[in-house]
This record gives sequence, structure tokens and C-alpha cells, in this order.
Amino acid sequence: MLAIVQSRLNSTRLPGKALLPLGYSTVLGLCVKRVCAANLVSKTFVSTSLESSDDYIVEFCKNNKIDSFRGSLEDVGKRLVDTALSCRQERFIRICGDSPFIDPSIIDEAVSISQSSDFDLVTNVFPRSFPKGQSVEVIRTKTMQQICSKKRTRAEKEHATSYFYNNYKNYRICSFNSGADQANSRQCIDDEKDYEIAKYVMSVNNMNDLDWNKIQSLWNAPK
Repeated sequence: MLAIVQSRLNSTRLPGKALLPLGYSTVLGLCVKRVCAANLVSKTFVSTSLESSDDYIVEFCKNNKIDSFRGSLEDVGKRLVDTALSCRQERFIRICGDSPFIDPSIIDEAVSISQSSDFDLVTNVFPRSFPKGQSVEVIRTKTMQQICSKKRTRAEKEHATSYFYNNYKNYRICSFNSGADQANSRQCIDDEKDYEIAKYVMSVNNMNDLDWNKIQSLWNAPK
């Protein structure tokens, strides 16, 4: 299945975070590597915007032989749909590019569930039980395309799947959980503090092959 990693450089809390160095690569580079390690991912695209600031993301992808697609900055849902349609994919996996420790096994679990029935959305964030940074959504392209044709708020355009959750009774949504309560934990790169912790995690295990539970232990370890 196609995995789409959404990424941009104009984040406000930590500008340029996607291409910040992390271990042997960058935040985005490690995220793509982990996504590609999932057994049920057949192709991975980085989906970024047409803004000139994101030229650097496209250049990074070219230099590292990663496929990329450019679309709307404000309407992330449409950008994701256009990326999926460019590959003629009926479904796609959505991953945020600030998740360098995304667990490939969680991606495989989501894809397996999506293949078991005709869901519009398979998600592990409704409700959240995994740490932030371990979010996986498998989206039916046609349904996302229909949503993009509706009148949406600015927030629903920016946060691509929020329309699903705001109107959950209208869609076939399958949620799966971690079996634990880690909703308030984090393994994503949102600010400078997260970035410093992520560098520590990589210094302990530079191969970046840990599962999410072991990463959580390192994330919470005294520094």
C-alpha cells in the first residue's frame, strides 16, 4: 500500500524541523526509513507544498531517491488525495513527517485491518492510546476526495482527517489501540525540547530499530 508522509518546513514552533539532523539522517529521513521498513508498504511518497520554502524538502528527496509530490499548503487533505491519485491508489497510509520513530509494526497492523473490510478510515488516534508520533491512519482515497469537495473549516483543511472525526457517524471508521494508556506521551518532534530528547534516543540506539515501547522508555529516561 502507498504510504504518504506529509511534511513542510514552515512550522512555527520549530521552523525547518523536517530537515534538522538526527542521528545519521534527518527527522524526515528517519521517518521515511521507518515507514519503508513496514512489510505492507509498497511505495512511499513525501507530500509537501508548492511553497518555495519546501523546495528544500524536494531537493532532499531527490538527493535521497525518495519520491515526492507537491500540492496545496493550506488544504492538506486535497494534497494527500492528489498524491494518492497520482499513483492511482484506492487507499493510502497517512504519516506525519515529524515522527522519526514511527513503528513499522503499527503501520502493518493498520494496513491489515484496512484489508479486512471496506473501511473509510482505519485509525489509532480515535481515541488515542499510542504516543503522539505513533499515529497511523489508512484512508480510502475516494472518501477523502468526497470530503475535499465539501465545505470545510480552515482547521479541517489543515488537519486532514479532522472532518472524519467531527462527522464520525457518517463514515465507516475502525479504531485500534495499544492496550495501554499512552495518549499523553510523545515521540514526535514538535519543539526544541522534543528535538533534544530525540537526539538522545538516537545516541543510545543509532540504528533506530527500536519498537515504540522501547523508545518510550528511552524518551522518559532521566537525561
